[in-house]
Amino acid sequence: MSSSDKTLGLAPAYVPSVALFGSTGGCLLSTLVRLLNTPPPSGTLPQHISVLVRSTSKLETLLTTKGVPKETISTRLRIVEGDILTDFDKVVETITLPPDNIHIKNRRFVHVILFGIGGYPRATIVPPFFRLDNPTICQDGMTAILNALRQSPTYHSEPTINNKPLILAISSTGIYRGGEDDPRDIYIPMLMVYKCLLSGPHKDKIAMEDVLTAAAGSDVISDVKSNPLCDYLVVRGALFNDQPAEAKPLQAGYPKRIPGTGEGVKWGDVAGPAIGCGVSREDVGRWVWEEVASGRAGWNEQGEYVGEWKGKKVTLTN
Repeated sequence: MSSSDKTLGLAPAYVPSVALFGSTGGCLLSTLVRLLNTPPPSGTLPQHISVLVRSTSKLETLLTTKGVPKETISTRLRIVEGDILTDFDKVVETITLPPDNIHIKNRRFVHVILFGIGGYPRATIVPPFFRLDNPTICQDGMTAILNALRQSPTYHSEPTINNKPLILAISSTGIYRGGEDDPRDIYIPMLMVYKCLLSGPHKDKIAMEDVLTAAAGSDVISDVKSNPLCDYLVVRGALFNDQPAEAKPLQAGYPKRIPGTGEGVKWGDVAGPAIGCGVSREDVGRWVWEEVASGRAGWNEQGEYVGEWKGKKVTLTN
């Protein structure tokens, strides 16, 4: 039995509300499909799931192609159409629970924001040979979400720790800073490949991580108004590929991880960061669903994320 099969049989300790940015491709589409295709536990209300997309029809086509019934899409998914960089009100709408929310009392923002936005690569004849159509899309998109949290009326009326979301961001291996706090997470022979082909996208990922960690860096107790989130989690995937989920075992680790404890035991029980050559987008999405978005791991009954991965830069590889 696979780890996901075992997890499917577990009742969530708490079902978090979720907002997704970047759900029409890559890793988070896999997460969204699992969220929608998982029925709510007996006697509970459906999980609140919202997404911001530029094209509703594109998302609906992708979901039905992946086996999500049209009725499920219409009844369980809140689709907000807009652009993360230009439609401030739409970003706020995506991360804010509806006024008539009956799922979670005394809460206005979703519990967790999943961020998986990235640019489209364009080949060039000069180094680094690949450039993004928007070279700052990741840092600008993350900044837009943080600004929406800080500037929305909901935040200023209720800037409490319990009303702040966890933000999970999809990033990449190969952008480590060095030292024991952020050691090398790729094989040495791959260093030149990363430098030659991925320096542009990685520059954007580094800036995105810096924006996120800086926002989480202020004291959530003493500086409650300046810190718009309760905590963060960065997922650094190895070179992404389109292999099916669970074609190979998935490993998860992070700097200074000690084997034998926490949720990481079922993901290879890695010491330190997990190092490998590639990872399936489907598996990354499955991990995000299983460890954070579904409520089957990491959440306590008070609606707080207390999992092993909180505040970590997690590397994933097959």
